[in-house]
Amino acid sequence: MNKDTLIIATTSYAGMGPYVSEIVNCFGYEDSIYFFFYETEDLYFTKNIKPELKSKSVFYRFDNSWFHKLKYLLFKKMAAHQQILRFCQEKNVSVVHFINGPGNLLLIKDLKKKGIKTISSSMVCLKVLIQRPG
Repeated sequence: MNKDTLIIATTSYAGMGPYVSEIVNCFGYEDSIYFFFYETEDLYFTKNIKPELKSKSVFYRFDNSWFHKLKYLLFKKMAAHQQILRFCQEKNVSVVHFINGPGNLLLIKDLKKKGIKTISSSMVCLKVLIQRPG
């Protein structure tokens, strides 16, 4: 049984766009991997993900305005949260990898309730730094 994985990229700025797109573009269409990209106005991921992977990708347009940030603080769940949960269910995703951030804690909690494992590149790096001697 294949373990389908969803890679979630939450940002493309501060060098994260090239980092994420280079890793993602190493995969092929036949791999059991899907992608969820938070897109801002520059549409970095839409422009830089190779065409064969676009059908396995969700490009979620994220409004980075102060109003959206305030709305998020008040209501805690973004529309993307529900979209990710539905996508995981539709595609039988068993692992979600937050490639460039620790992930939203409410989303992680909801994923775990559905039996979906979560990992985060940033948490793996932090754990390595903490365990490194000297």
